[in-house]
Amino acid sequence: MNNYIAISEQDLKYNADKLKEYVDTAVIAVVKCNGYGMGLDIAVKAWYDSGVRFFAVSEAREALAIRELGYEDVEILLLAPSWDAETIEALYEANVIMTVTGPACAEHLASVCNARVHVKVNVGMGRFGLPYTKVQDIADIYAVQGLCFEGIFAHFPQSFASDDTITKRQLEHFLGLVKELEAREIKVGIRHIANSCAALKMPETRLDVVRLGSAL
Repeated sequence: MNNYIAISEQDLKYNADKLKEYVDTAVIAVVKCNGYGMGLDIAVKAWYDSGVRFFAVSEAREALAIRELGYEDVEILLLAPSWDAETIEALYEANVIMTVTGPACAEHLASVCNARVHVKVNVGMGRFGLPYTKVQDIADIYAVQGLCFEGIFAHFPQSFASDDTITKRQLEHFLGLVKELEAREIKVGIRHIANSCAALKMPETRLDVVRLGSAL
């Protein structure tokens, strides 16, 4: 017996519409991992047809694939840092926004191209980015010349938990860091930290934009 999953593109579009309506905030549609297994092209189309024009992925090849699908009028954010010069150049040519996770990462990126970037900080996930307590080191990222800083973000590792105490504390850490950077006259760009679960449960996490992915 062959097993399969039937995906309704019409229903996905409906879901995207309802999610946008519910969060009532600008949306970055996360379509990593081949659109969470639905197919990158199918996931992108559902969000695009609902009016979303900002996407995020975790791998360079996915960012480039969105452009190859013909979506030239959208923003694409690569959520993970890239170190390979050839890959960075390809991303730059495709007008993909890249992620920097520290001063060395920013300097390397600037040595290759004048990239548009978002700064990733760590409030507990432990995957990428400097800890939020390293304020000076994070400020040093913004001091790197040759990059266009357009945003700052973090990720909630436990937003799915029934107890929101840790998530609320991590939000405070993130906002405190942003406040400290702005006090130093650093323009951090758009702020985003809410993943699907946080965006749906906790309106205070929505900030300038939310990242919705698995919720689709």
